[in-house]
Amino acid sequence: MNIFIDTNILIDLLIKRQPSYSSVAKMFDVAFERKDTITISNLSIVNAHYVVKKIAGVREEVLRAALHSICTTCTVAPLNVGVTVKSLVSAFKDFEDATQYYCALENGCDVIVTNNEKDFALSSLPVMNASEFLIGYQSK
Repeated sequence: MNIFIDTNILIDLLIKRQPSYSSVAKMFDVAFERKDTITISNLSIVNAHYVVKKIAGVREEVLRAALHSICTTCTVAPLNVGVTVKSLVSAFKDFEDATQYYCALENGCDVIVTNNEKDFALSSLPVMNASEFLIGYQSK
């Protein structure tokens, strides 16, 4: 399975943000155990760095080390012109959400995991939060 992780999930992981951190951490553990692919857009790496630095005050070297670890254990999907153009002309209200969605499609993802499921209402892929994802794993 190829699991696309939205920026807010990455932020939850980095700063152990509750209430979803426990489910997010467990989801990553389960996915790695099952040898699933976890895909994160390079836009999420940039946005997570900015947000975590701003809201959590994490030291630069600590944050970079954490992001580096994520980049070496997950697939970091680049954004290309096709993804950008599709996002610009899409019916998504939010350009960043559209970019994440088309990046997930471009990279053959099977599901999008996010805290903001309503932002992906136009998705043809299943969209769920980390807790819902774990429940789906348990039923397989």
